[in-house]
Amino acid sequence: MLFRSIYSIWTQFAPPSADIVARDLERVIDTARDSVEKSKSETGQLPEVLPSASLGSVVRYERGQSDYQLSATMLGVRVTLARDGKKIVEKGIQQ
Repeated sequence: MLFRSIYSIWTQFAPPSADIVARDLERVIDTARDSVEKSKSETGQLPEVLPSASLGSVVRYERGQSDYQLSATMLGVRVTLARDGKKIVEKGIQQ
């Protein structure tokens, strides 16, 4: 019984695993990409800033002449959508 109580308390306050953080950041990056692509299709050009202000607090948007890169870092995990469209997940990042 005591072990179950300690486990219950620990799981409530322990940080999420790196895999869970990576999965969540991938979703955020996907949402940011969708907002950039939607803006690009509507205006014919890449937006100057990330169209979603709420995502802008989490996602870094780097705009080039004809491409862009998105990245987000949290709890030692970084997910990057590179300019070539590939997703890169890095764990153990110092912030």
